[in-house]
Amino acid sequence: MAILGKPNAVVELARLWAPEGHRPNLLTEALSAAIASLRKAMPGYEAVVSYADSASGHHGGVYRAASWTPLGISHDQRSFRDVRTGRIVARRSFHNGKTSLRDDEIIALGYEKTKGNAKHRYARGLTRSARLLPSQKQNGPP
Repeated sequence: MAILGKPNAVVELARLWAPEGHRPNLLTEALSAAIASLRKAMPGYEAVVSYADSASGHHGGVYRAASWTPLGISHDQRSFRDVRTGRIVARRSFHNGKTSLRDDEIIALGYEKTKGNAKHRYARGLTRSARLLPSQKQNGPP
């Protein structure tokens, strides 16, 4: 899939965590350091996307503090629960590069379908072009 008009231009930040009682601004500083490292190590990426889990009480304040752009709320997430262990597994875990299991095949393996909560979606452009709004790209910067 091509996002921003190029294939493989966007990377996802999958987890952001800090221990209870951490010092103020730790996560914002960590995001800034990660962005700087990513720009240097992987210059082909144009944007990073991440999610704040509303089910855990998160709303994305750390992303806003780090100048990320709010993109709205995602759709409810589909996942599966292992009926033996109770472990929740994301739908994408049943995909490998060439094969994708259908829901009925996953259920036959001992999982049941669950529905997760929607999440707040944020993005951070890594290039000037990725940071411009679509209207600015057509008309040029103000």
